[in-house]
Amino acid sequence: MKLQEKGLSLIEILIAISLLGGVSLGVMQLMKMTQSTQSHLSSKSDEIELRSAVNLILSDEKHCRVSIAGDGPVGNPSTPVTFKKSENDEDNGTEGLEVELFYANQTGDSRSKKRVSADVNSVTSRFGKIEISSIYLLMNNGVGTNYAQSPSHTDIGQLIVEGQKNIDASSSKDFKFSFDVNVAMKTNSAGVSTILSCTKEGSVTTIEYADYSLGTSAGWMRTNAWGSDLSCLAGQVYVGMCSSGKNKDCNLSGTNQASEGKCAPLQGDFSIDDSMTAAIQKNLYHTGRYGDRVQCPAFHVITSYCGSGKNADCSSSVAGGNVYTEITCKPLEIPEEKRVGREIHRYRATSNWNGRLECDYANGYYLTGVCTSGEDRDCRSFGVQTIGKKYAKSIRCTKVVY
Repeated sequence: MKLQEKGLSLIEILIAISLLGGVSLGVMQLMKMTQSTQSHLSSKSDEIELRSAVNLILSDEKHCRVSIAGDGPVGNPSTPVTFKKSENDEDNGTEGLEVELFYANQTGDSRSKKRVSADVNSVTSRFGKIEISSIYLLMNNGVGTNYAQSPSHTDIGQLIVEGQKNIDASSSKDFKFSFDVNVAMKTNSAGVSTILSCTKEGSVTTIEYADYSLGTSAGWMRTNAWGSDLSCLAGQVYVGMCSSGKNKDCNLSGTNQASEGKCAPLQGDFSIDDSMTAAIQKNLYHTGRYGDRVQCPAFHVITSYCGSGKNADCSSSVAGGNVYTEITCKPLEIPEEKRVGREIHRYRATSNWNGRLECDYANGYYLTGVCTSGEDRDCRSFGVQTIGKKYAKSIRCTKVVY
């Protein structure tokens, strides 16, 4: 018998090489698409973080004021920011007041920490793959004329943030975000205006004082132990709360409790974005002092709450020890086709230790900030300037509009 050994023909080898090349090309294209998708998602996350940082500062009067008006008390800046409206009302590349955004100190009269800027030498100009090139304020409600002389007036301006989003290693895309800002000022006879304060357009700056009313206990959670965390069910957020001081005063259920809370499901097109929480920022917020309001960043909601009485009973994994008040904030997931315009805030307070405070949930308001007291009625600040009356507790309710 004679063995016949056969190998591959030249045509078969060429076909095999062609098939291998096609598979390799497909794998390379798939990898490129995957990298592009990851870069796009990362860019979106960075964009949300930047928007949240800007909205957080603009939504709080004291942070907004020291950022735009400068250091000093309300209505009396130590380094006044002045301008003529006719020279600051067109987005033509030459007009606009250059701005940097800061956190204010506890008393709200000086800059404490720079948060957002266009300074290329500072980390505050970069949010992941986003690089800020300019931040400026335009008073563009009407063009070409100065404000009339007045000791006190307001107008809506636009804070504009520009820069580049790095899509991948070889390409980038310009961006331009704008935020409406309500600016308070005074104007002299020469048409020169001095900025006195500001707040995010749409913010409600009045206080709704809520007297205690028994109401219904339906939907309320309760705990008899100070320092215990009350968490909402999946898909639900806080809409109301009751906290105690030295004694266990919350009695909506008929028996005195240390604290109570009410949760409700999100309404409309919003949902809670659990996947992006860690990527954006830590989601626990706390305070080491009675009378401080603990509040969520912009476009976040409270999903759990811990309040203490006379002592600092809340055990915080972030603070590394016990704190007086702690909340868990999670970001809202908003459909891509609906661009968020702003948040509207309302503030409610009560001087009664057993007073229940609840947001107008039927009209889309959720709990986004709380202030609790210990032995004394310490809560005073409500997002505007401090008022004289002391409260046992206060809350901030927020509605998202677009």
